[in-house]
Amino acid sequence: MSLINRISKLSKPILLSYAVLMTLAIGFLDYITGAELSVSIFYIIPIALCAWFVHRWAGFAMAFISAIIWNIADLLCSPSYSHILIPVWNTLVLFGSFYFIVWILSSFKKVMDRENNLAIKIQQSMLPKYIPKHPGYDIAVVWQPAGHISGDYYDIVVLADSTLGICVGDVTGKGMSAALLMSNFQAAFRILAMNTHSPHEVCDKLNKFIVNNIVSGNFISFFYGILDTEKKVLHYSNAGHPPPIVLRSNGDIHRLSTEDLIFGVTTDFTSKQCYIATKKGRCCSIIYRRSD
Repeated sequence: MSLINRISKLSKPILLSYAVLMTLAIGFLDYITGAELSVSIFYIIPIALCAWFVHRWAGFAMAFISAIIWNIADLLCSPSYSHILIPVWNTLVLFGSFYFIVWILSSFKKVMDRENNLAIKIQQSMLPKYIPKHPGYDIAVVWQPAGHISGDYYDIVVLADSTLGICVGDVTGKGMSAALLMSNFQAAFRILAMNTHSPHEVCDKLNKFIVNNIVSGNFISFFYGILDTEKKVLHYSNAGHPPPIVLRSNGDIHRLSTEDLIFGVTTDFTSKQCYIATKKGRCCSIIYRRSD
């Protein structure tokens, strides 16, 4: 887990406590280094933590506290000034600089949060609103992305009375760009799935769509299977996605991989197609591994 993720999981009171302690430590360091060596730039660290992870006003408060602590340390270790207003002016200048940093950071975070919320809405709108019911099969899904926004995607479409199209994919990258790319990908998949009768044909056409219409450097891993509930068989193709796991009632495990390339690399390949019986003994579970 990255340092930023660790910090984001801390509660706001704990973050504020750490920020205050850090500011006091920097003030003490500022005092012992004397007037010749300033460490005032380090006050930006607790100020930025409060502005980004707590609230804009917490950042402003920490900027004010930092400026006061710097002023106290400066008065204790500096020679007397020629005018009493000079240290006051220096404190105001420092506070103004800290205030500007808080304003920039909090404004940038506000824009990012607005973009993230929009991307989340786009992503959630792509997921199935209901799960189809078929006799003899219980279908359940759990969607838990690694972060607030990701390129994770799954879909279940009814192709005919006895067949279902089941897919899961992951777009490289995060944020709005990943959500928009997956939105375009979903539209293409739905059209192709309803008009194409085999997983490998769908995958081949989707790959060509990605290569020809998406900015170079974007890739998608994708698994697509067509479940025939009458014949009790799953035909599937896997384009570089972590293989789903078939767990049978007797404990046997099968990983559904065809070792094809991910989408977006080249059009010069043909995806493979395999099949597996979905009934052996009394039950069979298909588990999709997490893609992050």
